[in-house]
Amino acid sequence: MPRFNYRGRSSDGRLLSGELEAASYDEILQKLRGGGVMVTAIEPAAVKDVKIKRRELVVFTRQFATMIDAGLPLIQTLATLAEQSPDDLAEIIVDVRRQVEAGQPLSNALEGFPRTFDRLYISLVRAGELSGNLEGVLEQLAGYMERADSLRRKVSGALAYPTVVLGMVVLLALGFLLFIIPLFEGIFTGFGAQLPLPTRVVVAISEFLRDYFYVPLILIAGIWLFFRFYGETAEGRLKLDSIKLRLPLFGKLFVKVAVARFSRTLGILVRSGVPIMDGLAITAATAGNRLLEQAVRKTRRAVGEGQPIAEPLKETAVFPAMVVAMIAVGERTGRLEEMLGKIADFYDDEVEVAVTGLASLLEPILMIFMGLVVGGLVISMYLPIFQMPSLIG
Repeated sequence: MPRFNYRGRSSDGRLLSGELEAASYDEILQKLRGGGVMVTAIEPAAVKDVKIKRRELVVFTRQFATMIDAGLPLIQTLATLAEQSPDDLAEIIVDVRRQVEAGQPLSNALEGFPRTFDRLYISLVRAGELSGNLEGVLEQLAGYMERADSLRRKVSGALAYPTVVLGMVVLLALGFLLFIIPLFEGIFTGFGAQLPLPTRVVVAISEFLRDYFYVPLILIAGIWLFFRFYGETAEGRLKLDSIKLRLPLFGKLFVKVAVARFSRTLGILVRSGVPIMDGLAITAATAGNRLLEQAVRKTRRAVGEGQPIAEPLKETAVFPAMVVAMIAVGERTGRLEEMLGKIADFYDDEVEVAVTGLASLLEPILMIFMGLVVGGLVISMYLPIFQMPSLIG
């Protein structure tokens, strides 16, 4: 529900001010007058530009597209969406509706919330307004966001499994080293003989972790800070994104995701009537990978000098040869947006296949790794027991 700032005077003449929630000016006016306040001013409270969950924005865009396509007026559509959206998003929609009612274009109203509506979103809405086909553009935008969200969840699912398994292995190993091995260590001390090498190594690691438990914490914090701050620099982000695309097992998956996103973004922009130079600039800004962004910006400069898109894309050596060839065909036949859509669909399917294959490959590898770590710790503790007669002798 929207919030309003008010000023007024009480029945005994005192100045009053504050903030209240109400559905409209009339409702807040009735509340204040009912409380004996003589209102002198009511104005909407400033709405914070907060980061909205991706899934909430996807649902909002789909509902927005459906209502506009059904012929509902824009003001009524925004009012309805505000009523059924989560609180943070509802406040933003109410403020957007207020600006539209005051005569602002929808795209201009959305620009006031850059953390919620990115450059791609605003550019497509503006293209829809200029072409008079807002409902069609919103429909395309909703489809684009749904496919992008689906792709993101597939990749997140592929990364979640190894992360969980590795986390379990680390916790099991730490529990064993910190709590189980000290119990065995007291028994081994009484043997009076040299323990097997694996046992000595594990006992030494256990003693180190118990005496210097803060060292691993400092190491983890240092690694996190390095990636946190180095990754924010232009050079660091470019280097890390470049390494990301070359990782074993995951590198090819990240390349396919980046190509699918590039093709889908540029395709929907061209199809919606956004000029190619603006489309390339927006695609670069929303690429999600600094190496890919650099390649698209280089391509944009070459296109501005009169070259076709395919030639500078090929020179960047970032995009697969098949992608470059299909874009070249699209340019020659005047069906660039159609070719970009086909590339995006193809790589969406490739990502799904890659995720399935990666899960099948990682499962036995992770199980073997878990067995080696946990089994190695257990065996190292039981070796002295197996060799007890010779140790006691």
